[in-house]
Amino acid sequence: MSEDIYDYFYINFYRIPKEVYIGQLVFFFVGIIALVLVARRNLLRNIAVILFIEYVFLLYLTTVVYRVPKAICDYNLTPFWSFDLINEGGDLVYLPILLNIIVFVPIGFLLGLTIKKPALMVMLMGVIISVSIEILQFLLNKGFAEVDDIILNTLGCYIGFLFYKVASKLCRCCLSYCKSL
Repeated sequence: MSEDIYDYFYINFYRIPKEVYIGQLVFFFVGIIALVLVARRNLLRNIAVILFIEYVFLLYLTTVVYRVPKAICDYNLTPFWSFDLINEGGDLVYLPILLNIIVFVPIGFLLGLTIKKPALMVMLMGVIISVSIEILQFLLNKGFAEVDDIILNTLGCYIGFLFYKVASKLCRCCLSYCKSL
């Protein structure tokens, strides 16, 4: 289990060439400059779109493209099977489950900023991105495709959307309070 965590954080991120990270930074800053010069309306929304594209791109790189191929491709279509590992105990059992949730939280937050009627669309986009990653991992022998990942990724996407809702309400409250002063 701890080897999976090491593999995910250390090997996958260091396998991505530096040029990819530099390209992402250039894309981000060129996009921001273009938005400031051209599209001043909905600036926050447009920045969120750029960040969403970059985050999903990096997610595909780390989970599929630069991941070490496995000897065999395998899958598990049993929902919630990974929660059985919690009952068995062991070190770091919770970490893979939490990582599958946490990695999709930014997607839900950024989609909340970009989509007009977001609740159902955020969930749908989370499912689509997660399913596509699982299918690619299976077809390219780059990971263990499982239904639990899709469920946990979608949950992470929804949690990110809830963070967006709370943050937007807080911002509106702060703005209305500042205007009342």
